[in-house]
Amino acid sequence: MLETIALLFPSAFFSVVRKALGRESEHPLFEWAISVVAVNVVALATVCYVFGHPVGVGQLLNQSTVFWMKYVLLSSGLSSSAGLLSVWAEKNVTLSITPPNISSSSLRVAAIVISVAFASLQLIRIFNYDFWWDESFSVNLARMSLQDMLNRTASDVHPPLYYLILMTAVSLLGDTGWVYNFVSLIPYIATIVLALTIVWKQFGGSAAMVFVACTTFMNSALRYSLEVRMYSWAALFMLIAYLSLFQILRKDRALDWTVFCLASLAASYTHYYALLLVAFLYCGIIVLALIHRVNGKRVILSCVATAAGYAPWLTVLFGTFKRTSESFWMTSIPTFEEAVRWLFDIGNGAGGTSTLIIAAFVLGLVLTVSVRTSLLRVSRAERRWVVNVSGGHAEMDATTIWILVGAGSVLAVILTGLVVSELVRPLFTLRYLYPAAVLVWLLLGVFVSQFSARRTIALVLVLLMLHAGIPAYLELVKQDEEIQQQQSQTINELSDIKEGDLLFSDDQSLYLAILEAYFPGTEVQRLDDISILSQQSEKCLWLILSSDLSEEQIEEIASSGYETIEVCHGGDLGRATIHAYRLDAVKGGDTQ
Repeated sequence: MLETIALLFPSAFFSVVRKALGRESEHPLFEWAISVVAVNVVALATVCYVFGHPVGVGQLLNQSTVFWMKYVLLSSGLSSSAGLLSVWAEKNVTLSITPPNISSSSLRVAAIVISVAFASLQLIRIFNYDFWWDESFSVNLARMSLQDMLNRTASDVHPPLYYLILMTAVSLLGDTGWVYNFVSLIPYIATIVLALTIVWKQFGGSAAMVFVACTTFMNSALRYSLEVRMYSWAALFMLIAYLSLFQILRKDRALDWTVFCLASLAASYTHYYALLLVAFLYCGIIVLALIHRVNGKRVILSCVATAAGYAPWLTVLFGTFKRTSESFWMTSIPTFEEAVRWLFDIGNGAGGTSTLIIAAFVLGLVLTVSVRTSLLRVSRAERRWVVNVSGGHAEMDATTIWILVGAGSVLAVILTGLVVSELVRPLFTLRYLYPAAVLVWLLLGVFVSQFSARRTIALVLVLLMLHAGIPAYLELVKQDEEIQQQQSQTINELSDIKEGDLLFSDDQSLYLAILEAYFPGTEVQRLDDISILSQQSEKCLWLILSSDLSEEQIEEIASSGYETIEVCHGGDLGRATIHAYRLDAVKGGDTQ
């Protein structure tokens, strides 16, 4: 409640001051709404960048009365000052801007050079051999036969297409660490190419470069464009489907419908939340068919083709939902605010840049839809800007419909994940939104392209992202190097482990995935009780544990006929801390 008052109330001073000076608005509600966004953007920027608060502004507004009063005073002062300044400017200022004449070809070349530089930042990170639990699971599936992989995936919680792509790449390029990372980087490179070609052609260079910056420096992009999981591929397929939908709404070509169907199917076979996003896109298309905005026959054909293509996996999907609804590893549910902030999360700071980008997205959505539907008209006559707000019937063109379908589908995915998690059990984590995040970043670029000052706005946004994203990237590289050094030392200490050895562990992430990924050909078992060691054969035994052995456990192992030799203390393997022991059979000892 306090947060809402602080964000909405002070902006009213803009209209109050203007009215007191004889400038009463014909559309006070619209004027107030615009001032709410503008005043809070400036206030948040001041709070985050000038005063550098370490926690979220929303949290401070609700928890600190002193901070609340200061924020209200700051916003009220900004709002009143803006009102005074606007009246003075209307009487005394004439603004004329002549932008530099830069050819489109020069801009394209510059954009390509910048994009290659961005891609290079990611490319140099593919040589880190550091696979945590989920990544190790991907590595293990890629080493299986096709039938074993399908069987294992069917009992897991993700569909199989990504694992099939990974298997193919490993078989062609070899079973080495960089190959696994490079497979996840391919969609990022493809996204850059799509941005510099299709996005540039349809929406201009400003949209393309904002999109490229988002897909490079957003925190989720820094992580999932390299992680050995399916998220980057699901995002690429969703991007292709959404761009195809734009062409469908404009041209209704059979080729675009075909690409849309294939990309939608590929996304659905890559991640179940991508399937959900596809479903909502189709809901939007069906609604458009009902109001005769798209070809009804092609909508039916597309729905049937997509459903038929996914039919072989439907029984697995239902089984997965039934199994996860009864038991799943998740225990917490994110909030709606956390989900929205995750989409725009960037940098290592208190979220100031993220807040500004969220505000830019919301303002861009409102203004773009308002202008394109003629609800809002902005023109310039006799050296004055003229703003007309219409309350009549809104006519929507193909671009507006495409924007609303995309934004609405992302919102629907978030709400569905939250509602199902509340009603059934937690089944939604923020990283599942990555395929949707790419659509949101594309829309941000599209909103920028709708304004006459698009190049200036794009430059400001890109610089903001560089300001927040480059330090986050450098910190991530530093962390990668530290982890790699620690892990290299650990692997060196475990270099005596050979194929056929028997590895025991009490850590779930280790015995379910990580040990198998790092030491292929070994046999891995769960260690529930030390007494199980007395039942072992002549295989070389290893204990890879989450903590040190106690003196009692060492004595119990000795009574089973083994000498305990510690080979690694507090090492790092797959981001799990380990304590490793080799068990040597004592000559003449009882190992029966």
